[in-house]
Parts: sequence; C-alpha cells; structure tokens
Amino acid sequence: MGYKKTLIAFYILLFSCSPTLCADNITVAKEIFPKVQSKLKNKSHDFFEHEVKRLGNKRISLTAYVSFEADWKLLTTLTQQFSKYSTWILPRINDFAPGEKFYIQIISIAPEAKFPNHLEIHLALILPGLNIPITRVFKFEPNLATDNSILSFKITALESEESQVKDLSGYIHFYKDPNNPFRVWGYVNITVLLNYWLIYEALPEKILNKEAGERVRIIMENYQGFENTNR
Repeated sequence: MGYKKTLIAFYILLFSCSPTLCADNITVAKEIFPKVQSKLKNKSHDFFEHEVKRLGNKRISLTAYVSFEADWKLLTTLTQQFSKYSTWILPRINDFAPGEKFYIQIISIAPEAKFPNHLEIHLALILPGLNIPITRVFKFEPNLATDNSILSFKITALESEESQVKDLSGYIHFYKDPNNPFRVWGYVNITVLLNYWLIYEALPEKILNKEAGERVRIIMENYQGFENTNR
C-alpha cells in the first residue's frame, strides 16, 4: 500500500508541474535561445520589443526581448547583488513623459534579511479616486551556465493571503551576444495572476503595453548607468 501511495504522489507531482517551470533555468534559456537569436541577431544598437497580453481568468503575461550595451562579467555580478536593486532600479522608475503618468507606481524594493534573494516589492495602482497598495515577496533564483554564456533568473511569488497579486512566475534570461562582446541579449517571460477582477478589468492591454514599454526602457538605461559607475 505504501508503494502505491508513493507512486500516486509521484504521478500527481509529475503531471501538476508545468514542463517549463519544472525545468532548470539554463535548460529553459537554451530552449528559447533560437527565438531570441532570430529576434536580436542583427541589432547593433539598444533595442527592446515587448508584448503584454490579458489572458483571461485574471491572468496577464509579459514577454520582452532586449538588446543593450553591457559588460558581461559585470552584468553577471551586479544583477545578483539583490541588496543593490533599489539603488539602480528605482531612480526615475515612475517618471513618464511630460503630461503622462504611470498607473502602476513602483514604491520600493527591499531584500529580506534572512533571504537576500527574496525581494519585497511595494506597488501602488493609481486610478481615478483610488490608490490600491500591492505588496508581494518574490524569490529570484539565479543560475549561470557552465560555459558562462547564459545567466538566468527564475522568479516566483512566495505565498501570501493578502496581496492583490495571487501568483507570479516566469524567467529573465541574459545571453552573451555571440558576435559582440560588448552587447547582451535579454528575454523576459512572466505571467501574473491577480486576486480580483476589479484590478484586472481596470488594466486594459493598451495601458499595460505602454507602461511596460516605458519601464523596460528606464530599467535598461538605469542598469547601464549603474554599470558605468562600477567599472
């Protein structure tokens, strides 16, 4: 009987775990690499392309491709210094173009004392007559390929009963540009599950895509400035 219970538990685990999120970071990054290479191989200047989709059932996905000038050795070091994220991510992060504003404000990013790769992120959803706070802790799991050509972060939301974000999972992959030692490629794939329909319905794709595009640009430029100060 004990053997049967163990076998049943194994099959439940096997079929309840999505192939993507059960694989290790580098395996996932290698599988998506041909698509990333096809999109970015001819980009010799800073470039980003993104898409935000509302998937239904309160789910939202973000996919982004980025090519930017960076020092690979520094990037693999600096992006794993979680205690310094607020130093370079937050400057100008809520500054939109003149006359416009972000509906989703990023308030703070702070690592937990016992687990530096657990980042507590405070957001605020600003709508006419509403200011909805959103707080959640996210686990960042970095993995560097043995040949030093890929750095991947698996991101998952830790359990919380109160957050407006019910769940979040996905990856951020960085690749050495095979043809340019001073350029890095990035790929982002994240899915968010919200707790309430009110927030989901208040965020149409047009707004989400516009805000995501600005944020990708700001974070890319902020990182480049941070790297320059650490050369």
